[in-house]
Amino acid sequence: MGDNIGVRLIDELLSKANLERCTSFKETAEIITKIGFKMFLNIVPNITYWSADGRTFQMVLPENPLADFVELPDDGDDIENDCNQELSINEQLSNLNIENESGGEIKRRKGLARKDLWYSNILCGVLHGALEMVQLDCQVTFVSDVLRGDPSTEIRVKLLQILKDEIPDGDE
Repeated sequence: MGDNIGVRLIDELLSKANLERCTSFKETAEIITKIGFKMFLNIVPNITYWSADGRTFQMVLPENPLADFVELPDDGDDIENDCNQELSINEQLSNLNIENESGGEIKRRKGLARKDLWYSNILCGVLHGALEMVQLDCQVTFVSDVLRGDPSTEIRVKLLQILKDEIPDGDE
């Protein structure tokens, strides 16, 4: 989720920021945090960790604009409903079983928002899509999130491979 947004945002960033081609993954990380996040989210994450091989870094977001005005329910909020008590629309929807595309049933579980939900996971998709457009195949994952009760919001980016520019057959 978010890959297509990242594709469009990297085009916007490169057209407006007038940047030279990055020479290293570390330089790319600096551009992402200091220019990209500032341009689109008005925050500047801090890079707090680099792996020894220079292929993985972690960034801490000073704040998460996507999480403003969001409050996840506590995992302990699973309340048994009395048979005579009318369920609200939200409770009815959360208790539904939904069929997925392959016809299998997805069971919805109540009370696991802080454990299972990464509310701002779209940021990982945006970063993945943007990095792929500049020929960097990366794995982008959340490490922690203040919405889940963690002290900070951190994202880890791991470079898997540098993609090669390939011209499709028939194009010159």
